[in-house]
Amino acid sequence: MPGQNTIGDLVVDSLVVRQGFAEMAIATLPAGPLFNMANGLGIGLTNANAKNGDPYRLVFDDAVYYPFVFLGGILFCSLTWIALNRFTAPKAMVAVLVPTYGVFLIIALSAFSVL
Repeated sequence: MPGQNTIGDLVVDSLVVRQGFAEMAIATLPAGPLFNMANGLGIGLTNANAKNGDPYRLVFDDAVYYPFVFLGGILFCSLTWIALNRFTAPKAMVAVLVPTYGVFLIIALSAFSVL
């Protein structure tokens, strides 16, 4: 399933760039998967609610809570950093974000006893 969504996005983004709208193609990179997830969850949970009559209860344990808080914090910091730099992403931002995600990955994998 992810490969099918990625191939379609690649084709569409390539066509949009060829038409001269590179900024629009870049904007679809996070927006496309986010839209797919929001629609998929929204439709699925609405369907479950309609069949059962009760809303679906999500269970949040540490394996869900901490990554959500960590990645949400990184997203907030990234958006703030970009806004303070007049909506451009400096190269120093990559030098901070890549190691931060690496640390997150190591912590997440060690929490699940993979490492």
